[in-house]
Amino acid sequence: MDSSIEFDHFLKTTFMKIEDTFGQKLDVDSILPMLKCIMADNDSAYADKHYAFTGNAVLMLAIKNLLVKKYPNDSDSDLKAMYNRVYQRERLAKEAYKAFKLRQHIKSLGKVEIFESIVGLLFHHFNISAVEGFIAEGLTVVLMQEIKTCPKVQDLGVLYELNHLIHSKEGKIKYTALGSVTSPVWEITLIANLKKDSVRFKHTRIAPSKKKAKIAAAKDVLNYIKSNPTAYNELLQTQEGDVAPIVLPIDLVQYCDIESPESSVPATPVPATPLVKSEPLSAMHTSDVTYIPYRSHDDTVYQLSQLLLSDNSSFGGNSNKRQREQSITKKDVYLSPFT
Repeated sequence: MDSSIEFDHFLKTTFMKIEDTFGQKLDVDSILPMLKCIMADNDSAYADKHYAFTGNAVLMLAIKNLLVKKYPNDSDSDLKAMYNRVYQRERLAKEAYKAFKLRQHIKSLGKVEIFESIVGLLFHHFNISAVEGFIAEGLTVVLMQEIKTCPKVQDLGVLYELNHLIHSKEGKIKYTALGSVTSPVWEITLIANLKKDSVRFKHTRIAPSKKKAKIAAAKDVLNYIKSNPTAYNELLQTQEGDVAPIVLPIDLVQYCDIESPESSVPATPVPATPLVKSEPLSAMHTSDVTYIPYRSHDDTVYQLSQLLLSDNSSFGGNSNKRQREQSITKKDVYLSPFT
């Protein structure tokens, strides 16, 4: 087979792995001549198309689209922080070439404009989905590398890992928040079921900020599931009817340290806690638990007094207003050394 024909066949086979918005394989024949010119760095053949200029803007949009798909429940500020870490054109180009086995066919590997021109070409002839298909694998590699080196991105990785685990089995997850601008702490309750119609469970954490409490709850649940395979299998059991979620029996010593996010697993191993001891799932304790973070003796006494007063209308004042202003309104209290 002629080398030119063989190269054409390679490009067609490679880029046909990408699908458009409608799930159709790309019509590579329509872009083949221009694609070969771009890869050969023959910019005189396509300079008037301004593919690199368009590709630069489209690349930013495609990255943001992919991050939203990976982290659908995250705030815009978290997504922006993630984007700022992964928007590295040279690294993304390198990983895309590697994923599609294009490195040996790119004349100027260090010229990022070639990568952006390919992006612009795909967008011009197809759509944003084609661009996302071209960069998705490389973006994932860069993302995973950043998760290993950046604590802030590590936290977002925890949320993604738990979301991916649950959504891959068609389960559901949500977070409820209790707190206010006048409250010193936020209480976040994670409620989820690992797969459709399986056992619903919940876990609550308190922290100085909503984000820290959310990440702590997700870390605790992930660590518990990973270290308790028996409990994990029981959480996959089918549960019929509208049953209140069970409280995961996570020991306080197994809570991740909010002040040190990288230390999400206790230094001293803790024996696995079975989800079901002598009781069936339906009989598990489901009452809410409130954890009061210890910062000082006076602060803890103040929070405890506010908790007791908010549940007793005989102390005067508007108890409903007081409950709205307080982030701690549940009846069971534990002092947590970790928050």
